[in-house]
This record gives sequence, structure tokens and C-alpha cells, in this order.
Amino acid sequence: MSTRTARATRLGRGPIDLAIDIRAVALVVSPAAGVFTPDPTITPGHVIQAGTLVGRVGDHEVRSPFGGSVMGLIAVDGERVTVSQPIAWLRTA
Repeated sequence: MSTRTARATRLGRGPIDLAIDIRAVALVVSPAAGVFTPDPTITPGHVIQAGTLVGRVGDHEVRSPFGGSVMGLIAVDGERVTVSQPIAWLRTA
């Protein structure tokens, strides 16, 4: 398994080590610059198919090119994002 170990800090607690299989993680990125509005049905744990609408950036749809389980949204509602900025991350395996 190809893993990376990272050190993260839990809010108000000490550091923790995370091991992530980097082959099983995919990022959904913004197709344009503008203000991000998430689709309200996309929540952590939600399983999506390739092509699923994740949200909108201005007049542009943000669709996932991958299928998988949504681990979380990186951009928040109302955040100004740039082209290719990560919007969400998925576990694909």
C-alpha cells in the first residue's frame, strides 16, 4: 500500500499521526474563479458517481470527475475560489 504519514493537530489537543493511502484519494477542483456554493445534498459519507454535481462557482457547475465517498468539502459556502482550487476530497477505493 502506498501511504503518506502526516502530522495533524486536533483542536485543543495534542498532535496525531495520520496514514492516508494516497492512491485512494481524489480532489475535485474548481473549474473557474468565483464564489462557491455547495450542493446541499453533498455531505461527508455521501457516495457519489462521476459527474455528480458538487456545487457551483458563479455560473459554472462543479462536477466530480471521480466516483467515491465524500470525505469532506474543502471550500465553504460563500468562499471566493480560484481556478483549480480544491473544492472537495473523495475516497475512491
